[in-house]
Order: sequence, then C-alpha cells, then structure tokens
Amino acid sequence: MYKRQKRDAADQLDRRTNQALLQQILPPQVAKQLLSGKQVEPEKFEEVTIFFSDVVGFTDICAQVPPIKVVKMLNELYTVMDYCTAQFPLYKVETIGDAYMVRVSLCINASVTIMLHVICSIVSGRSADKGS
Repeated sequence: MYKRQKRDAADQLDRRTNQALLQQILPPQVAKQLLSGKQVEPEKFEEVTIFFSDVVGFTDICAQVPPIKVVKMLNELYTVMDYCTAQFPLYKVETIGDAYMVRVSLCINASVTIMLHVICSIVSGRSADKGS
C-alpha cells in the first residue's frame, strides 16, 4: 500500500509540474485546452518575438581569461537577463553556455515587443562592454 501511495504522489507531482510548464510556455487558452484533453487548432500570429543572445568571441574569451572570470561574466549577464524575464511577459526557453533564448508572450501587443527589443539591446551592449 505504501508503494502505491508513493507512486500516486509522484504521479500527481509530475502532473502539476507539467501543468505549470504548459502554462508558462503556451498562451493560457492553449494550455487550458491541452490540459483538458482537447485538440488545439493551429493559430496564426502576425508577430512573434524570439530573442537569442550569444557572447561574441566567447571561445576566445574562455581561452584568454581564468575560468572564474568567465563564470562571473556569464553570471552577471544572465542575472540581468533573468531579471528582465521576471519583469516582463517573457519565458526563458534555454540557457546553454553563452547562449540565452527567450520567447515573448504571444498575447502581448507590439509596443511591448518593441520595448523589449530596446531593453535587450541595451543589456546586450552593456554585457559586451563588461566582457572585454
């Protein structure tokens, strides 16, 4: 009986985790349909913003500076980027090494997207200055 309760609790945790993930990365109406087992019809969006960042010269930087400085540089950069994703309707898709990928919410208007482009450009410019 104990093994079954443990398995049921693990299954419930998995379901909650999956629900939370779907609600983060998909528009609310799509997540709701998927979670209720309904088929989701494709939608067309005129504008969607995906932000990719990459540290220019990262391999050369890694070869020339101590590893702790590389870690510190990436930590500073991604702390700022994580702050931006927490302040705006953004979803951090992935961080691998020096690459950072963010998806802007599909349900926001173009003025917010433009503002985010400006913020990301400023952040990218500042982080490039710190890395050199």
